[in-house]
Amino acid sequence: MIKIYKRLLQEGKIAPHKTSQKEISNLFEIIERDLKDTTFPELSTDRRFATAYNACLQAAKVIMYCEAFEQKERGTMPLLLSLQDLPWEKNLKT
Repeated sequence: MIKIYKRLLQEGKIAPHKTSQKEISNLFEIIERDLKDTTFPELSTDRRFATAYNACLQAAKVIMYCEAFEQKERGTMPLLLSLQDLPWEKNLKT
């Protein structure tokens, strides 16, 4: 288990979660819809940004679900990860 999940479990921000292919497929549908919506010039720049940001949040949720975790409370999605929390961080050092 990567360090960030251990910490978030201890802090009570995430819980174990058993996902399904249907749940992951639904999230990918949201991601695709949101990314498509960002191409509509009729939407304000702020709205397109917010929609793209939501697609990123859903993608992070997919990753978390695939790691067998979920957020415990609405609005506490722990997405602000620092590079040292990611398992591939050591490859980024120069």
